[in-house]
Amino acid sequence: MEELKSAIREIPDWPKKGILFYDLTTLMKDSGSFRKALDALITPHMGVGVDVVVGIEARGFIFARRWPMPSAQASFRCASPANCLHRLIA
Repeated sequence: MEELKSAIREIPDWPKKGILFYDLTTLMKDSGSFRKALDALITPHMGVGVDVVVGIEARGFIFARRWPMPSAQASFRCASPANCLHRLIA
């Protein structure tokens, strides 16, 4: 995990003072680190039968789309609360 942490750029005081922003684009542009991050997200869920993968907002779109789960029936991307899956199914 330390290798992944070092691949993520930290931007202090952005977007406002006192907030430490973690920029994932530096992780995503390094294919080795990006693959390791995906593996870390996916491995705990292998063999449990994933039906749907939902990516929330900007970075979630990228990570959800790269989810290589053969059991996943669908992939959704939510851009705002009004468009999220829970409103469609409820």
